[in-house]
Amino acid sequence: ASSTITINKGSDDGIRKNMAVVTSDGVVGKVQVVLAGTTKVILLTDPGSTLAVRVQRNREEGLLEGKLVNCALKFVSFYADIQEGDLLVTSGLDGIYPKGLAVAKVHKVTKHEAIAFQTIIAEPVVGLSRLEEALVLLK
Repeated sequence: ASSTITINKGSDDGIRKNMAVVTSDGVVGKVQVVLAGTTKVILLTDPGSTLAVRVQRNREEGLLEGKLVNCALKFVSFYADIQEGDLLVTSGLDGIYPKGLAVAKVHKVTKHEAIAFQTIIAEPVVGLSRLEEALVLLK
């Protein structure tokens, strides 16, 4: 599975690097490379992708990192209350994504006492493999 997509709009259409790319369901990724008529978008599942998120239910915060097929929520304290099924939304702290956009649903939570963190796997809310249309949020 490719972790980037190309869209048929570019700098001629006002697109710039690091703009957020979304659908009506939620976050797709962000603009990586812009040419005159096309744009390369790095998907949120790309290992080079990170975005600041919070749990919608209780506002616990973390950094979502791409893992090719899904994502992992990093730097979440052992004591944080995060459960399977929780919705992760953008926190707005990364300065790229507006606050409150749906990003991913928590799929699996594993706690490790030895390292004081949790391992949290999350599935993107947007079906990235079936993507046909996306919106670029112009600043």
